[in-house]
Amino acid sequence: MIHKLGVLLMAGLPTLPAFSQGFEAVPASVAPQYRFDLRHDYYKDEAAYAKDQAEARALVDSLQPHRGKVGASGQALFELVSKLERLDTLTSKLYIYRYLLYAADTTLEAKFSAADQAVSEINSKAAFVATELRKLSKADLDRLIQQEPRLAPYRFSLEQNTRYKPYTLSSDQEELLSRLSPQLYSWEGQLFQKLIDRTTFTDLETPAGTQNVYRDRQLLSKQPDRDLRKKALLTLSTEYQASADLFAFSVIKLAGSLNAEATTRGFKDAFASSLFDAHLSTEQAETFFKTIADFASLSRRYVQLKKDRIRKTSGIPDPAPWDNDVVPTGFERPRFTIGQATDALKASLGFHGPRYAADLAELLDPANGRLDIVSGKNRMPGAFSWGFYGAPRVFYSYGYRGYLDDVLTLSHEGGHAVHYDLIDQNKVLPVYASGPQYFTESFAMLNEFATADYLYQHAATKEQKTYFLEQLLDVMMRRFFDIVMRSEFEYRAYQEIQAGRLTEADQLHELWKQEGLRYVGEDYEKHDFMKRGWAYTPHYFTSPRYYINYLFANLMAISYYERRLVDPDFDRRYVELMSNGFPDTPVNLLKKHLALDPFDPATVKGAMKALEGKLNELEALY
Repeated sequence: MIHKLGVLLMAGLPTLPAFSQGFEAVPASVAPQYRFDLRHDYYKDEAAYAKDQAEARALVDSLQPHRGKVGASGQALFELVSKLERLDTLTSKLYIYRYLLYAADTTLEAKFSAADQAVSEINSKAAFVATELRKLSKADLDRLIQQEPRLAPYRFSLEQNTRYKPYTLSSDQEELLSRLSPQLYSWEGQLFQKLIDRTTFTDLETPAGTQNVYRDRQLLSKQPDRDLRKKALLTLSTEYQASADLFAFSVIKLAGSLNAEATTRGFKDAFASSLFDAHLSTEQAETFFKTIADFASLSRRYVQLKKDRIRKTSGIPDPAPWDNDVVPTGFERPRFTIGQATDALKASLGFHGPRYAADLAELLDPANGRLDIVSGKNRMPGAFSWGFYGAPRVFYSYGYRGYLDDVLTLSHEGGHAVHYDLIDQNKVLPVYASGPQYFTESFAMLNEFATADYLYQHAATKEQKTYFLEQLLDVMMRRFFDIVMRSEFEYRAYQEIQAGRLTEADQLHELWKQEGLRYVGEDYEKHDFMKRGWAYTPHYFTSPRYYINYLFANLMAISYYERRLVDPDFDRRYVELMSNGFPDTPVNLLKKHLALDPFDPATVKGAMKALEGKLNELEALY
């Protein structure tokens, strides 16, 4: 059966006017359906929430008789593991529910903060379990599993605890750190949001109506009027970066806290700790940065190629940062209603197979209340997918606007949602339902590549084909090197803060500028405002040290993309890998299912070669 989108593509992609007032990314008639309905999988009312909170508190209290006796017997340990699984489900559900409501309405911060504190206090009472498990030896585990065979499937999980033995504090110290977590690490993300909320961003009049330089920056960057684009970007920069000193203060203090905790545990710094969590090392990170730096000229070549294209097709003599999204004169930038985006994802991701396709359809159906994508006041910026074990995942976006960026974001985050749904449906043990974040991100990134590539391959005209190949390269190459910049910036900043050499906002700005000069080029010398661009990355405040996951993930996704082209059995084994969770290290799982080692420097070079091939393809189209 030909998919609906296939018909659209064969007839030519929809060329809806980019700034027509008649275009509705989410039509008003269906917009109310694209809000979360959390009553089914979360809580129908506050009484139900309070009931789960009471159960979690009672459950953690029931763990207390195990203090000092975690490894006493196999039967007792199995009982403990079972209770911890239930406790983790409850605390995750309690926390995520409040977070989802807060994301959609930031005036609910007080309730979210209270939930954060309550969950931290509950978890702090269970912290002794991990501390005691880390004291067990392999011989201890063998003995306990022999006593209680039902522990056998948990062996890998239990063995992972022993990795942390050299980095584990006393039970009292671990409990204290867990209880203090909101005071140490949550306020920075909340401060970031408060700084955004308190800023009065300018409204500009455009042919499509009034648009806000912050809320509608994606729309404004695509305006045909160059002076309007310039004014929008510079106004946003001035107003956003009025808080640059406080953004920097927050990051420096957060890095200091994370570094201090890591060194207290025996790690070199905070990044050494988070890399260890992911079965990686600082040596591997340094090797990646060094290897990728050798290809910085490839990134600058792409930037220059795009500038030359803009000069030729749009008549702009000296393209500037506010011209990055310019399309050739007379070309209508494709936009997709949410219905068309849904069709695009179903068509482009169908190669994953029927199970994947069915769950993706469930996610995208607004009747299921799993999407919250309509813009409005007091909404958290960004987009994410989240959920807890045993319930379908949901997707949140600051606002769906109908551009390809929005479609690809939905493809990426929808990939996360379906991935975890498949794990749940496969009845994977809860302890193996989550794994290193770069692993999960790699699956989501392949979705973006596949969606952009599908649109490129099915474009009806040379102009559309050129546009979609540009977008594919933006996802695969420009974003990759942007991720390198953001990852290395944070990595180096934490090192410099740890060494006491970085203490001021201007030093952060200079560090970002040097990254920009290496991977983007002269714009970072010509436009001073760009050196403060690092502060537009919410992850530095809300999910510190997360960006390096995107770096490893991007390289893995490029490898997947290339393998799909030559291996007819890849898709089946790939979905099998996703569905089975994380019962082993990432390296072992990748070798077992895909015969792939993404951490080999040769793999990095192979990925860069693939990018260069796509760049040559674009040059040929030009």
